[in-house]
Amino acid sequence: MTTITAICDLATHTWEVRQDLQPTNEASLKLGFRRGSETKLTFKNISFGITAKRITNPAVEDVVLDMQYPRKGHAILTSVSEIVLVENCILEMCDDFNIEFWVKENGVESKTSIETTIPLPEQPYPSWRWDGIQWYAPGPFPMPPEDEDPTAYEWQEESQGWVKNVRDPEEVWDLPERV
Repeated sequence: MTTITAICDLATHTWEVRQDLQPTNEASLKLGFRRGSETKLTFKNISFGITAKRITNPAVEDVVLDMQYPRKGHAILTSVSEIVLVENCILEMCDDFNIEFWVKENGVESKTSIETTIPLPEQPYPSWRWDGIQWYAPGPFPMPPEDEDPTAYEWQEESQGWVKNVRDPEEVWDLPERV
């Protein structure tokens, strides 16, 4: 899962943003606060949020996530840990995103934003192509005989085809994870 964490020091209104980008559509956006080294805080009229926009096509307004807290009629008075908001969402691989984190406490507002691209899984071979969901070989996977293990076949880049692996079966990699 991709994780993007933004921490605002409410004493200085400086932000620290960390990204752990993974080749998956699942993402966790985290927002947190501290005052200096203190992470257990009492807040003074605080509101905060996260907005994520897909910017792959700048001509299209594509808001993927827009979360604001506290909800109407509620107040957040304290926190017991640095991270106060975790939002899981879908950030599709190979798309570009602008993610904005913001906080307003006692009338003072602070924002930070990042632009990021979620990476694709590693391309198994130069000839393989991405179809939007997974990598696929230029040649169809063979239909092995019923009594044969399909994981005994592997892609051979030189011949651009699937070949039966004659090595020790313990060395054969798992095709579903590679495809």
